[in-house]
Amino acid sequence: MNNNPEAFHHLLDQIRNDFLVELPERCDYLEDLTFQLEKEPDDKKIFNEIFRAVHSLKGSGGIHGLTILTRLCHQFENLLNLFTNKSQLTESVISSIFTFIDLIRQIATLSLTEKKPDFSALEIAIEQIISRHFHREKSGFVIESSPMMASLYLQTLENLPIHLRVSTNGLEGLTVLLRESFDFIIVGKELNELNGIALIAALRYSQSQNANIPALFVTSKYSKNLDELSTTTVIQKDQNLADNLYQAVESIIS
Repeated sequence: MNNNPEAFHHLLDQIRNDFLVELPERCDYLEDLTFQLEKEPDDKKIFNEIFRAVHSLKGSGGIHGLTILTRLCHQFENLLNLFTNKSQLTESVISSIFTFIDLIRQIATLSLTEKKPDFSALEIAIEQIISRHFHREKSGFVIESSPMMASLYLQTLENLPIHLRVSTNGLEGLTVLLRESFDFIIVGKELNELNGIALIAALRYSQSQNANIPALFVTSKYSKNLDELSTTTVIQKDQNLADNLYQAVESIIS
């Protein structure tokens, strides 16, 4: 199998599929724990077990290229961190925890039943939970075809006071940018249907509210076409990528 890439990819797909099949069972476990926490909000063991389970799912999302799951679990963890004392265990927070669990179930269903699952409705639901419980000054939009790279961006920036939305399709990303408001974008060069340079150029020529927002263009090879795009910073895809990306986004939000 070591000399057969097709067999190797088939094995990875099977491992990913097995994880998705088991995901509803993990959701059942999270629901049971949440019911216990609702009854015993001072029980730190229950809280720690919920947090451990969510953190594990976040890591699994990155391993299996499920960026939507990684992002959801990151926000799930943020919500759990509201449990610093009993007074913060409100009906609204409990309701949002159950909503997060239901969204995880939907991720499993869509990923198993659709070849190219549309997670846009889930993204909106996540945004609604965030806006309900957190005040975030800045929001960013990641358009990156590689799930591995998108996960790297999310992990690199997870400690900054921002929330990030992700798309893997250039044309879909442009459609979102023409409709919704963001403070900055992170764009990969090679995208499905519309490449990164074309996406940024179309955004700059548009009359949308995002026409002039900062763009961070991640590429391994510089292109002269980028010289014509205003407010665009090139982030080289090298060993310093994570540090440079973090510094660029930190500069934008400050």
